[in-house]
Amino acid sequence: MRSYASFDQGGKIKLLKKYSNIKWLTEHYINQKLSAEKCAKIANVEKTTILRWLKYFKIPRRKRNDYNYDKLIEYNNMNKIIISKEWLIENYINKKLSCNECAKIYGCSATHIRDMLIEYEIKLRECTEKAHELIKEKIKQGNFILQLIDKTGNNNYAKRADVREKIRQSKIGSKNPMWNPNITDEERKQSRNYDEYVQWRKQIFERDNYTCQYCGNKNGNGKRVKLAAHHKDGHHWCKEKRLDINNGVTLCWDCHAKFHKIYGTSKNTYSQFVEFMKNKI
Repeated sequence: MRSYASFDQGGKIKLLKKYSNIKWLTEHYINQKLSAEKCAKIANVEKTTILRWLKYFKIPRRKRNDYNYDKLIEYNNMNKIIISKEWLIENYINKKLSCNECAKIYGCSATHIRDMLIEYEIKLRECTEKAHELIKEKIKQGNFILQLIDKTGNNNYAKRADVREKIRQSKIGSKNPMWNPNITDEERKQSRNYDEYVQWRKQIFERDNYTCQYCGNKNGNGKRVKLAAHHKDGHHWCKEKRLDINNGVTLCWDCHAKFHKIYGTSKNTYSQFVEFMKNKI
């Protein structure tokens, strides 16, 4: 049997907390008939901790029927609670309680309430009156943002172009959680880790239609091609042309590696690229 307690030098159990005491558990769980969850809240621990100590002291756990519900709970052959149609009509339709509120009263999940409503062909409400009132109150307080449909018909707030741009702007430069204040701007440019370079690279790909200008490979038809934005005049030495669109060209990783294998990785020039393109496929 797994041990959940510590022991002293004499081999006797050493109880460290009040919930690890059989008297405390018996008083709260058995005599007061508190649930394991309520016992956990009193002891300021997780519910699983209480359950482990109940198992350790061989205290039998109560079943659902042992709780004092104010109604008779029946189960079907799938071991799901049977809820009468009349009860649902009275509470969900007449009293206009939500699925969550009905579930709390009946001691089951909101999903089960919803499943029973569908089974009895009771029409589901799109939104409760309480939810409407809550939304109105939030709008008054300025804490509720209405979803707007953009020109493309996209009503997903996170996918709208203007929202994505705001998110991007909030994470660039020193606002980024990965920002390293210990390196200089020149070191950052050498590592190509700055926003202007990312935008330049994107412009190169869009201009070349995301196609390798040497072999013509591009994504599509089940084929995935990795691309690189190559500087005709080298990035490390030609600083004035680092962000010049005319100084960039799209190459796939294989062709990019092939170029640098022939001409090396330093002091690359435009004339080298012209010579390289003469042998293009």
